[in-house]
Amino acid sequence: MLQFPTLTFAASYALTISEVIQNNQNPALVGKWLSGVPSQQGVVSARCADPDWLDITLRIRAEGVQYANDLNTFKLPGYATVDLYVARELRELMNNVKAFVAVTNLFDKQIITGKNQTVTNIGAPLTVWVGLKTRF
Repeated sequence: MLQFPTLTFAASYALTISEVIQNNQNPALVGKWLSGVPSQQGVVSARCADPDWLDITLRIRAEGVQYANDLNTFKLPGYATVDLYVARELRELMNNVKAFVAVTNLFDKQIITGKNQTVTNIGAPLTVWVGLKTRF
């Protein structure tokens, strides 16, 4: 029997308004954005799964501008990264075992994850995981 791969597309978007509206201990924070909270976040993914061949997922993640501190003096730029996941059932060796390769930040984009007066923190570079998964 001819079986076609399953194609799945997904997208999500979050708009977050995280402004300090009251702070009796530090009124200078009122009207400021909460640190570490981007105003916009989104994910788009596409998956092609063929049980007799491969399971492939491509995902694009994006975050908007955010601030690194409470006073909003250190702005972190928005970014987008691409992740890739490829897996294959190992039926010829063992049932319910899947070998996989997962790559995050596929294009090795430099992401600023924190900042202060003297230090700028950089997020994880291109990272590759290889492993086995099983189901019980």
